[in-house]
Amino acid sequence: MARYRIGNDMTIIWSVTNKDGSSFPLAGKEVHLYYTCERGRFEADIQIQDNVVAWGFAGRDQRVLGGYTLTLEVIQPGGKRIIRKGICNAFTLVGKG
Repeated sequence: MARYRIGNDMTIIWSVTNKDGSSFPLAGKEVHLYYTCERGRFEADIQIQDNVVAWGFAGRDQRVLGGYTLTLEVIQPGGKRIIRKGICNAFTLVGKG
């Protein structure tokens, strides 16, 4: 698990693929990225391009030391199918000292 010093800007890049490793296009789909820490679950402000989800986690927004879990939710048009993918222990924020 990656460890980052709290207060430093970081960018999370997530390439979404099918089981065979090919790109999973996100165009026309509703996409949400959630991060979970000791204080609860929060939705991240993401940017999407093709099959890539990007999230900039600014240092000024980081308030809790410890482990973070990421959950990506993709909802197909019409809401018929929900795909969820979680990463436990995605990263840990550590103190400055």
